[in-house]
Amino acid sequence: MIDSSEQFLVNQTPIDFGEKCTECERDTSFGSGLFVNRIPSQMEHESPSGEFELRDGYMCWECQQVECDQCPVGELTLEYQIVEGTILCPSCLDEQVSVGAVWEDPDTGFFRYRD
Repeated sequence: MIDSSEQFLVNQTPIDFGEKCTECERDTSFGSGLFVNRIPSQMEHESPSGEFELRDGYMCWECQQVECDQCPVGELTLEYQIVEGTILCPSCLDEQVSVGAVWEDPDTGFFRYRD
């Protein structure tokens, strides 16, 4: 049985967003300053009217950042690790995972050794 969110994605035709960021709608074309670090993106977006659309295009580097779960100010970063379901920036990772510790990377399933 398909739940409502999966059914939405199956039935929805993506809207080609071209060179615009699928999140913030800024131009990511060559010469815009956001071209180099953009990534392909397909995302579900809710309009102010409450309707959903599936956007297909690119995401700029600023919208790719995630918030560190440990930083008191919610540091935004592109470089992060997920440890036991917690998103950590490099400085918090240094505090969380001690030198010589072995931990599992949830993204790959591989065990890592902290130098």
